[in-house]
Amino acid sequence: MNTILVEGQNNFTTTVEELRAPERCLANSLRRVANPLAYPWMADSIVPPLQSDANGATAGTIGIFPGNYFINFWDPADRSFTPSQSSSAVLTNLPTVSSNRWAGVAVRWNGLGSGYVAYCLPIYGLFFLERWDSGASVVLGTASGTFNEGDQISLLVNGSTLQVMHGSTIVLIVSDATYSTGQPGVFYAYGGGGPTYLSDWQGCSGAVTAAVPTLLSVVSRMGHAGVGTFDIPLSLSSITNEPRRKGGNSSSYVADDIMTLVFTFDGPVYSGTFAVVDAAAFTSGAQFVGNTVLVTLPPMQDRQYITVRSLNINGTGVASVRFRRMWGDVDNSLSVTASDVALINGHTGETLTNANCMYDCNVDGVIGTGAAETSGGSSVVMHASTLPIISSRRYHNGWPFDIVLDQTALIGGSVTVEPRMTTPDATAGSFPDSYNGAPISSTIVFTLDVPVTTVGTPTAVDSLGNPYGSGISAHADGNNAVVVIDDCANAKRVTVTLPGINGTTTLSINMGFLIGDVNNSRAVNISDLSASHLRDGFTAFKPDLVCFKCDLDGDGTISSGTSPTKGIDSNDLYSGMSI
Repeated sequence: MNTILVEGQNNFTTTVEELRAPERCLANSLRRVANPLAYPWMADSIVPPLQSDANGATAGTIGIFPGNYFINFWDPADRSFTPSQSSSAVLTNLPTVSSNRWAGVAVRWNGLGSGYVAYCLPIYGLFFLERWDSGASVVLGTASGTFNEGDQISLLVNGSTLQVMHGSTIVLIVSDATYSTGQPGVFYAYGGGGPTYLSDWQGCSGAVTAAVPTLLSVVSRMGHAGVGTFDIPLSLSSITNEPRRKGGNSSSYVADDIMTLVFTFDGPVYSGTFAVVDAAAFTSGAQFVGNTVLVTLPPMQDRQYITVRSLNINGTGVASVRFRRMWGDVDNSLSVTASDVALINGHTGETLTNANCMYDCNVDGVIGTGAAETSGGSSVVMHASTLPIISSRRYHNGWPFDIVLDQTALIGGSVTVEPRMTTPDATAGSFPDSYNGAPISSTIVFTLDVPVTTVGTPTAVDSLGNPYGSGISAHADGNNAVVVIDDCANAKRVTVTLPGINGTTTLSINMGFLIGDVNNSRAVNISDLSASHLRDGFTAFKPDLVCFKCDLDGDGTISSGTSPTKGIDSNDLYSGMSI
C-alpha cells in the first residue's frame, strides 16, 4: 500500500490510500475535516467539486455545504481506468428527517459535465441512474430500496450495460452507449434537509456486469374460476394457439380476461422492457422473479396473432414469443370444427391440470362438453400469419419506394424516420416547406401474407397525444392495408394505428418524420449531407437503400447543390433539426 500526503491547511489530517494489489482497484477513505477533495481527485469543469462539511454530525466524512450538484472524479494522469469500470462508496450519517440530499457514485466521467451517475435519496427510499450531458441530466432508470448506515452502493459499466447495486443486490440494469470512456468518481446533490455522507470509496477497472440470460421457455397462464391458475406451453419456434378466453369468440373485450406470460431464462433477470408488437394490446409491466419474468396482458379480442418481445433483457438481451389466440381451437388447426368438439368431449369432467387445462376453453373451472366449450365449433376460420411488414411509401418520378419501419421501436426510442416529404402521386415538384405549412401527405403500408378485405378507421397522434395531420384514411389493396395521412408536419414522432384489419386485427407503428434525415439518426446533420453528396447525380432507382432516401423531392434524381429544392445541402433550412 502506498500512502500519498495531500497538502492542505493545518487541520487537514487524512491521507489518500491506494490499493495496488491487484492493480485494477484503487481506494480512498474520503475522510476530511474542513477541506475539499484534492489531488488526485479532479473537479469537473462544469459541475462544481465536492466540499467537506465541517459542521456535519459525522465529522471527517465527505459531504457538502449547501449548493447544488457536486462531483469529483479520479485524475487520469494518476490512474487511468479501463472502459469497463466500477465505482462504489459507503453511506454514512443518513438523515432522519425530510431531506433532498442525494449521494452516489459515477463512472465514465469525462470532466465536461458528462458521464453516468447512480445515487440514492435515502429518506424516500429511491435509487436513480442518470446520464449527464454537459451538465444536463437524463434519467435512465429508477428503483426503490431501504437504506441503512454502512450500506454500499455501486455502479458498474461493461460495454453498453450499466448496473446499479445495493450491497450485493442488483437493483437496476440499463443499456446506454453514449459514453465509452472516462473515470470513476463520487457524486452529491443538495436540495435542503438533513445530511447524507459518503465514505470508503473504491474504483476498479475491469468491471463485469450481470450475464445476459438465454430464454428457455414461455407459458401462457390463466386463472380458471374457483380452481386456480394453469399453464399452456408456447413454442419458441412455431405458433401455438391459446384456446382459452373469457367471452368466447365475441369481438368484445371482457374486463377479467387476463393472461400472464411467464418467460423462463437460464439465469437471473433484473431488467427488461416488454412490448406487444402486432396486436391490439399492451403490457401492464413486467415482474422479475429470479430466472423468470411475468408479463401481464390486458383483455384482447379473439382471433389475434400476438408477439411479445423485449430487446433489453439485462441491458442487451433479446426475448420474444409469438402465438395465436383463437377460442376453442384446441387442435391448433386455425379453425374450430367437429375435431375440436370431439377432443374436448374426451376430457369432459376431468380434474383440471396443466396437461388438460386447454380444454376448459371458457376458463370457468370445469371442462364441459365440446359443444359448450366451443359454441358447437362455430368460430371463424383464421389464416396462417407471419409478422406483418410495415413500411413508409413515397413515389419517385411515379415509382413507389418503401422504407421498412422498425416495429419494436417505442415512441421515445430509436424510431425509423421518413426523410422524404413528397405527395403520394408526385412525379416532380418543389421541395415542401413545412415551416410555411405546405401540404405533405404520407402513406403507411401494412403488408400481410393474407388478402386484406376490410379495414377500420385509422388514427395518427404525435408523441404528446395530439392528432397528427389534417386528415387520415385507409383502404385495402391486395395483401396491403394502406393508410394515407394528409398535411404531415415535419420533425414529429408519430404513432399510426389501424384497427379492424379483416375485422379483428389491429396494427400500430411508431415512426418519425424528419426531412433530410437519410441516415436515420433522428437529427439532420453533416452526415446526411455527406450521404447525399456521395450520390449526387444518381437516379433514385440505383440499387442502394440510402440512395432513394436522398431524393427528397421525388423527381427521381439526387442533386445536392446550393438550392434546398434538391437533396440536402449545408444551407438547407432543415439542418440541425431533430426529433
